[in-house]
Amino acid sequence: TVVDVRNERHTVVGVLAEGFYFPNPRVEAWTPYVLRADESTVVVLARLREGVSAERAAVEVGAILQGMDEVGSRRPTGATGRASGDAPDIATRVTRVIPLQEEMVGSYRPALLSLSAATLLVLLIACVNVAGLLLARGVARQRELAVRAALGAGRGRIVRQLLTESVALGMGGGALGLATAVAVLRAVPALVPGTVTRLDEVGLDGAVLAFTLGLSVVVGLVFGAASAYRWSGRHLLRTLVEGSSRSSGGFGLLRAHRMRAALAAAQVALALVLLVGAGLLLRSFVGLVTLDRGYDPANVIAAGTRDATVRIGAPPRESQATARRFYGELADAMDRLSRLPDIAAVGVSSVLPLAGSGPVQQRVRIDGRPVPADPGELPSALLRVASPGYFDVMRMRLVDGRLFTTRDDAGGPPVLVVNETFAREVLGGAPPLEQRVRFAGAVDTGGADVLWEIIGVVADVTYRGLVVAGVGAEAFAPLQQVDAAPAFDYGFPFVAVRTTGAPREAIPFLREAVAEARPGAAVTSVMTMDGRLSAAVAQPRFYAVLVGGFAVLAFVLAALGIYGLLSYVVAQRRGEIAIRMALGARRVNVLALVVRQGVTLVAVGVAVGLAAATAASRVLESFVYGIATDDRLTFVAAPLALVAAALFACYVPARRATRIEPMEALRLE
Repeated sequence: TVVDVRNERHTVVGVLAEGFYFPNPRVEAWTPYVLRADESTVVVLARLREGVSAERAAVEVGAILQGMDEVGSRRPTGATGRASGDAPDIATRVTRVIPLQEEMVGSYRPALLSLSAATLLVLLIACVNVAGLLLARGVARQRELAVRAALGAGRGRIVRQLLTESVALGMGGGALGLATAVAVLRAVPALVPGTVTRLDEVGLDGAVLAFTLGLSVVVGLVFGAASAYRWSGRHLLRTLVEGSSRSSGGFGLLRAHRMRAALAAAQVALALVLLVGAGLLLRSFVGLVTLDRGYDPANVIAAGTRDATVRIGAPPRESQATARRFYGELADAMDRLSRLPDIAAVGVSSVLPLAGSGPVQQRVRIDGRPVPADPGELPSALLRVASPGYFDVMRMRLVDGRLFTTRDDAGGPPVLVVNETFAREVLGGAPPLEQRVRFAGAVDTGGADVLWEIIGVVADVTYRGLVVAGVGAEAFAPLQQVDAAPAFDYGFPFVAVRTTGAPREAIPFLREAVAEARPGAAVTSVMTMDGRLSAAVAQPRFYAVLVGGFAVLAFVLAALGIYGLLSYVVAQRRGEIAIRMALGARRVNVLALVVRQGVTLVAVGVAVGLAAATAASRVLESFVYGIATDDRLTFVAAPLALVAAALFACYVPARRATRIEPMEALRLE
């Protein structure tokens, strides 16, 4: 079969197995690789022999490249390849050998480790909660256990019984967790942002089942051991003589129920760690979506274009001229598109927000200022190309001066529109509308030393992604004037359309306009700007939602743990409360007594949790943007939210305690 790819005919010589992809699922066809003379970076794949390490392979690759460098340096001028003076130092330029698995999935390791840590914290909170319930259940069963011991059951037998029950409970929870995992895995493709390498290989296999089984047994043994040890060792005669568990102990929670109090405080501490982490991620995400973007993405559809006749990457002047013609043809076609109904504005540019950084930086010489002896001391800026309609499409905020018009053509004086960073860093705060600049690359590429006048300043726009810190200095030149400055290095053009209705309805017209401009050109990455913005924050949003879900779960478990403990204490101390009230204690005193016990637990848990959260928050440095990992608002709001929930959990059993009727409670005792 013969297919046409980018105006070249290719014969299909093979079909790979279904499911194979490299480097990502979007790539569906491969052509033979041909090394070009102007390429500066080459990626080579190799399978190492058995037992060969990546370090040894790196040494051998370095030796091979060194040999290639020596051969190139001995080649006489005029021979095939570079001249002797132009041979690059290949050996010092590339010597990295990276395992393919590390290259493909290594970037996901920090996120996976952080999510695993959040999962572990929720597991610990749940286990601590269950341990507290087992201890409470042991109180209710202490007479039963004492009778069993009186009938001949040894302590080891009672321990085995209690551990068996806790292990069965743990395995039941593990089975329920596996069922939940199956449901979650079906929803993973919709939850995970972007294309995650090898995501399709994630599933439940024998290793996962064995791990779940082992973890369920271990959790049952470890967290059931406390209850088994405590209640299997109680004195038989004392337990039988007491006759009721309600008559033992006292109302001092931390004194009479130290183990359960410690477990409840531990739940608060662990929950606070997750709440702080979720708060940092949420604050970071809110900061990203409310960031001043410098443009309006609503009702804009944009796409990239590709033309096989245009070579990108420091092309020779002939190919650069072809690229300039392609830009001009696109601009003419888009102008005709602007006459259609529901089309508010159209534009062509060498860059698009959230679609990459564009060309390399150029050194800038400011007219009227001395030129430093070292050209490397000159300020630099990214050079952009844009049609007048581009600013209207993006509604880029004009800070000073004016934008391009149709009068800024090849016959007019060369003009530039710069961003705020250019005005601040390159011009040093001088009034930008009074400045003229030259670009050092113009002479180096054989062009005229053009003097450009700055006519406007627009707000900074992030092109490399919202999570990339900082915005570089940028200068825009009118599309019709760049023939005067070969220093402008072209990339493939972007086209953008602002509509008065649904932007996706303009996609067919956009494709027709590109095909009209250059029949062999392809339209790629067609998306609304709102869609690009959503994709840019997809990963931070995913982390915030996932860790936030864990935090909410931990929050609820911690509140339930405190509620369960205090409810148990109130039930056990029912007679004591009745006596206090019969002797004249007011309801408000009883309420304060119970709440004070819970507040003490929460205070201990919050103190420990804040210390742990401070240490753990440093792990999130690579996941939060625009805020510090010791953000004061988060470290104040998270404990306050947890304290508020804990107070409510304390109030419910305390309120129940104040409604005890003394005579009825004493009669039951």
